[in-house]
Amino acid sequence: MNFSVTVPSIPPCMLRVSSLRLSSERARSSKRFQNKRQQRVRVLSARRNDARSEREEDPEASFYEILEVDPAVEDMSQVKTSYRRLQKAYHPDVYKDGGKKSQELNTAYATLIDSKKRADYDRGLRSTT
Repeated sequence: MNFSVTVPSIPPCMLRVSSLRLSSERARSSKRFQNKRQQRVRVLSARRNDARSEREEDPEASFYEILEVDPAVEDMSQVKTSYRRLQKAYHPDVYKDGGKKSQELNTAYATLIDSKKRADYDRGLRSTT
């Protein structure tokens, strides 16, 4: 027994038009995406260069300056938010010299998030100034 099923076919000319339309839309959206990504990379690299030049001027930056928070901050959520934002910006997969900066951020965060370590650190800062 032979069964045959007939499937309605779409004329080839219609297939070509729709596939061309799709490929051109993909190309446009891909170019838009690339342009937005390039713009985002430029902005981030400019921010990093500014931060790097500030850090080069002050090699003994405090943990508060590293995490870009106010020393009088009482709310630890601000420290955590700042830490996460900076970790995203200076992650080693994103930023070429991110390993060093990431280690600085980790050390600063570990010190400032723990109340005992933070108190010891603050006492040390006060005694040196």
